[in-house]
Amino acid sequence: MQVVHCNNWVTVSNIPTDWDGDGHPDNCQEDCDGDGYPDDWAIKIGLVQDCDESGVPDTCEADCNENGLHDSCDIADGTSEDVNGDGVPDECQCFCDIDESGSVDVNDLLLVVSQWNLVGGSADVNYDGIVNTDDLLAVIGNWGPCE
Repeated sequence: MQVVHCNNWVTVSNIPTDWDGDGHPDNCQEDCDGDGYPDDWAIKIGLVQDCDESGVPDTCEADCNENGLHDSCDIADGTSEDVNGDGVPDECQCFCDIDESGSVDVNDLLLVVSQWNLVGGSADVNYDGIVNTDDLLAVIGNWGPCE
């Protein structure tokens, strides 16, 4: 057993490793995915991906559609769309739930009707700039609870 000092932390390790050779024991460095390798080194040698070059492995970042890739990377490579530009893949959102009640229902339909032909209204669920037939059909087509 060897006592390893990590800033203000003290740990005990059977085999202190320093995979990245930076002079700091690996168990003292960020390892968000728990694979035993410092994140920056695992990214550098290709053990994990970091498609948005944030310094954090993709497996440790938001992945709402659970496909193993960070949401921003899904959007950037075209795997997912983001019509409203909020950084969240569209398939993870319920756009037609205009009143954010958790389901697409008559209240959302009434919002579309009340905003008919309005430019930039909240009922413009397809983000084409105007509340119209396309939005009405989208609400009807997505009727029911959001998942």
